[in-house]
Amino acid sequence: MVQAIREEHLDGWLFYNLAHRDPLTDTILNLDIHSPATRPWVYAVLSNGNHVKIVSTLEPGILDSLPGERYTYQTRDEWIAHLSRFSHLSMAILSDEALPSLSTLPDSFATTLRNLGTKLVSAATAIQRAFAILDSKGIESHEVAAHQLYAIVENTAMHLCRSYADGKPLTEGDIQDYILEHTRAGNLESSDSPIVAAGKNSANPHYEVPGHPFSGPRGKVLCEGDVLQIDLWACQKGGIYADISWVFVYGTMSRPELDEAFSTVSSARDLALDFILSRCTLQEPITGCEVDAKVREFLLSKAPQWALRHRTGHSIDRFCHGLGANLDSTEFPDSRYLLDGSLFSVEPGLYYKDFGFRTEINVYMSEHRPIISGGLPQERIITMKDR
Repeated sequence: MVQAIREEHLDGWLFYNLAHRDPLTDTILNLDIHSPATRPWVYAVLSNGNHVKIVSTLEPGILDSLPGERYTYQTRDEWIAHLSRFSHLSMAILSDEALPSLSTLPDSFATTLRNLGTKLVSAATAIQRAFAILDSKGIESHEVAAHQLYAIVENTAMHLCRSYADGKPLTEGDIQDYILEHTRAGNLESSDSPIVAAGKNSANPHYEVPGHPFSGPRGKVLCEGDVLQIDLWACQKGGIYADISWVFVYGTMSRPELDEAFSTVSSARDLALDFILSRCTLQEPITGCEVDAKVREFLLSKAPQWALRHRTGHSIDRFCHGLGANLDSTEFPDSRYLLDGSLFSVEPGLYYKDFGFRTEINVYMSEHRPIISGGLPQERIITMKDR
């Protein structure tokens, strides 16, 4: 964290919490979310390597798991006096106008700091450097998870084909349970159940199978010709996530409109990679915003604007939706650079009235080059005669 602060030419990074209202801060500092926290506290990491804790006399030990010199307060005047040590310093905070997912600091506290003369700077780039730039161990952890997810997709494809050939009815829930069984068998863990969306449900990018996993048949029964979108994500315990999406048709052949749409999204996916590589070859930095804008321009030349429902991709680290640069120029434009060690999804999608899908791969930056992890990208829609 100190190195990230220095690289951003800041004096420090300031954290605040009260009653565990900011889970991001608790997660970053690895704090016990069940500890009593009825009074505000501050934790500051300074560029000179020092750490400062400001805590209430009622809960003096709340930050004992962290290094640093402790200062206690009982009154607001004492609170303000301790905060005054950050006057005229340039401090990173979890607040960014363009990135709400990283904006957890209350505005009232930010106002107090500004009134004391503290210069407040978004921690978006610092948090990327500190927590979303993977070293070789992190890349290895991700690759293990990615290869396992590709194997699960292959097993799921064979399961679908066998069930189709045998005339065995399948529901979305059946497929979700099958994926979860293989995920657990591979000692992987996931924040949520995979997306399994059939027919018109595939037009909803965040469709959820109704009911709880392993509670019997759930969701739509797969019918002849249904588009089937599968999106799965997982990691080794404590490791780095992988997150991929594949498209099937529950039948022996696809349809022209499906093939055309898949050709468009797969071409957009490949365009993103080519664009990143071209900039790297020229030794020019590239932002997530620029990649998304390039992909969006291409998609809009092929499809109506309403069919584009989401950005091109998101950061990945120990969170499936990570703390680094997203490929986003429209939802919440992300101007952070794709630095070496960055890991992100590339998942352009199109969503119409009766169907929709995306093709998703994971890419990390290594030695100024984009590297696809896990396996080969999907090149065509998989039908039930392909396995």
